[in-house]
Amino acid sequence: MKCPQCGLFNPDEAQRCDCGYDFTTTRGHAEPPTYFVPALLTLLLSLPFGVLALVFSSQVHQRFIAGDLAGAQRASQLAGAMCAAGLAISAVLALIFYLS
Repeated sequence: MKCPQCGLFNPDEAQRCDCGYDFTTTRGHAEPPTYFVPALLTLLLSLPFGVLALVFSSQVHQRFIAGDLAGAQRASQLAGAMCAAGLAISAVLALIFYLS
């Protein structure tokens, strides 16, 4: 198996990589979505929510490879929520501007 942290190929039964990555913490779990592209779109439409979405989006992969699956899932949820909130507020403001 290939180490997601350093790229070194290890035997499938390996518990740790030479770089220190622990395969047992994330084995069998898929990486949560990062919402990077929606975060970029949100950044263009709503700066505060877009910045927050990008911050949480960047934390997903870092936490996952560090073995913090719960932290990666939480960062993924927050990134998605910031994207949804920013896009919703932008849509409401655009509608108000269009109707007035």
